[in-house]
Amino acid sequence: MESTLQCLLRLTDNSFGDHEQIGYGKDISSEIEIAEINAILCAYEGKSLDQWAKLGVAVFTSGGPSLEKRDDYSHRENVFSLGMHGVGKPTRTWINTHNCMGVVRLFDKSSGVTVQVEIGSRFDKGHSKPYFLSYLLSKVFGGSIVGNVRMSQDSLWDMLLAFVFRRRLLEAGAVGIYKQYRTLHHNDTRIRGRVDVGRHLRQNIPFCGNVAYATHEITFDNPTNHLIRHALAKVTRKWGGLMTGDNRLTELRHQLERNTPRWQSGNVQSCIRCKENRTPIRHPFFHSAYEPLRQISLAILREEGAGLYQQHQEAEGVIFDGSWLWEEYLWTLLKPLGFEHPENKRGTEPWKPLVGIELFPDFFHREKRIVLDAKYKRASRVNLEDIRQVFAYMFVLDAVHGGLIKPEGTQRKPQEIKRISPIDMGPVSPSWHEFAMPPPSATTACDFVEKMKTLEIAFKKSVCSQCGIRDVSVG
Repeated sequence: MESTLQCLLRLTDNSFGDHEQIGYGKDISSEIEIAEINAILCAYEGKSLDQWAKLGVAVFTSGGPSLEKRDDYSHRENVFSLGMHGVGKPTRTWINTHNCMGVVRLFDKSSGVTVQVEIGSRFDKGHSKPYFLSYLLSKVFGGSIVGNVRMSQDSLWDMLLAFVFRRRLLEAGAVGIYKQYRTLHHNDTRIRGRVDVGRHLRQNIPFCGNVAYATHEITFDNPTNHLIRHALAKVTRKWGGLMTGDNRLTELRHQLERNTPRWQSGNVQSCIRCKENRTPIRHPFFHSAYEPLRQISLAILREEGAGLYQQHQEAEGVIFDGSWLWEEYLWTLLKPLGFEHPENKRGTEPWKPLVGIELFPDFFHREKRIVLDAKYKRASRVNLEDIRQVFAYMFVLDAVHGGLIKPEGTQRKPQEIKRISPIDMGPVSPSWHEFAMPPPSATTACDFVEKMKTLEIAFKKSVCSQCGIRDVSVG
């Protein structure tokens, strides 16, 4: 049975806590009167990001191959959880969204019901137009901020798929254009394969010199690359700005166009129905790069009928761990200042103070001995444990500057860290810093971008002046 959209929940991230307090959780009692929808949400609530990824959802988090070694456990984060009043037939139901953003569609094959859950950033002013979320994605994934996206429309779903498609396409392009063995049918005078007698008799009687034959050869002009081109064409039509700003992307697009002469813009349906595009890519060399790209291409082409061939998946969508997205965005600002950033996503390059103990401070400046930690939290939720974590990093790395970077709050002057027993740290006294980058209010996407650029320049200047970083261009 083809699923149809029955329920759309629009939420913001990190609304967890006591549901009785204003601002924590969202009462959805009136939105889940249908028993099937309630059952679907119950089946998926409390699942970690690891579990969502196994269901077929594109997940972006700071976890990696060595997830158990990560010290922030972001891969165990829940996307949402439910709370209920009453036994048997609940009188009230609310949903807590925790620290993730994105869109997921949940399927129930038996009833044909689909529930779409949209989670935006709590730092977006007003939440109707996700300027902040779109800006972070454009800085991390590339492309331009999207100005005509609203949380109340399916455009958020399409936008997130487009961002992920751009990233997956670049990852696949780094491996090379996908090659596949295909049986190609010819009808000319240059016989170089098996003669197809039946087709020859149908096409070449009376005989005019041509011979119908078939060859089995490896080629770039295959259904998978055709599928990618269809998805690329749709993304470019709707979100052209997302496919700009990278020479590698432009060259990859030209390579696809040159090597797929049989591609036709009007044959998207037949391309989707092709057996090669309805089964996973299993080639050991291309699987890791091109299978995610095949899946995201089908998701983008859902309106053209691709949904008919994806019902084996329990869920689909895109989920971003808010902490990961905020951290990767800050890395685009701090990298030019000389900071180091452990490869958190792959679980590599940690600091190892003890055997079996690995630490992943977000940002470390080796020369100036600075440790900064990204916290995707409201100012009121930064707690003593967050500060203790940075102090531990400062001790292990022999740092004299430490602090937090938050998307909310006010900029504070550095505070001297007092020690019970004075230790000679050199000419610089150890100090504590708290940097804030609150997203500005804006009426248009262009206005938001300009204000964010001004905010970024001020932030980098503040880091340099407070931590003694000189001779660095921060403009």
